Amino acid sequence: MRLRRFRAFLLALLLASATRSAAEPVSLREELGCTRPIRVAFYEFGTLYHEEHGIDVDIIQEIARRTGCVFKKSILTTVEIWPKIENGDLGITTSGIRTLARAKVAMFAPYLAFENMVVMRASLAEDIHDFSDIISHPDWRLGIVQGFQHGAYYDFRLKAIKDRSRIITYPAQQSLFNGLLHGQVQLILSPEINFDFYLPDKSALTDFTMLDLSPAPPIPHALVLSRKDFTPAMANAWLRLIEEMRLDGTLRTIYRNRLPQPMSDRLLEF
Repeated sequence: MRLRRFRAFLLALLLASATRSAAEPVSLREELGCTRPIRVAFYEFGTLYHEEHGIDVDIIQEIARRTGCVFKKSILTTVEIWPKIENGDLGITTSGIRTLARAKVAMFAPYLAFENMVVMRASLAEDIHDFSDIISHPDWRLGIVQGFQHGAYYDFRLKAIKDRSRIITYPAQQSLFNGLLHGQVQLILSPEINFDFYLPDKSALTDFTMLDLSPAPPIPHALVLSRKDFTPAMANAWLRLIEEMRLDGTLRTIYRNRLPQPMSDRLLEF
């Protein structure tokens, strides 16, 4: 008799506990999938990331502050990042461009947008009106960062340069600009937001210029969420979080702290 009463009491306790658990709201950390530390990788990107500073660092720090998510940070190259995103050795990376191939292994939460530009010595600019002018100069070498996506317009035209020796790849933005400064290449493809960052002195800014040859709008760049670590529902929670940061002015404040106002405001057009 006592055993039956104890079992009945235990069953009632378990049912009550289950009812309370079902009624309790899911925490934000559970919605985001960060009940455990998340592995996040940055890569050298000038205004966005350079020596533990930049917009991407500010974004991750703000997310940690408002959600309680814990991030295990590393610094990698883009070539190293994407295999790790695919196999689940990395949960998140920053400032990624969505492509059809990448969408098979990751989901995306855009938080800024900017354009890529052709950067060159000012003396060459008068000979360039569109990308075909670059292709038609066989003696010009073009520098890019290995593993970068530059948007559909530029990536398609890079394929039109059949002599692949004309395309020089670099591991990061810093070495890309160094290649341009030292004459290893005549032109490079780089985000507009990095022009002043890597050419900080006035003489360099006078010697070099950038051209916008793409008719496409600014390219959204996103937090990249590995499909091995996150579900579509979790990705939607990240999208909502970024939208909240945009609506409450947090993104605008972060961008204005790093860039002059006209350019920082354009980053929000994603």
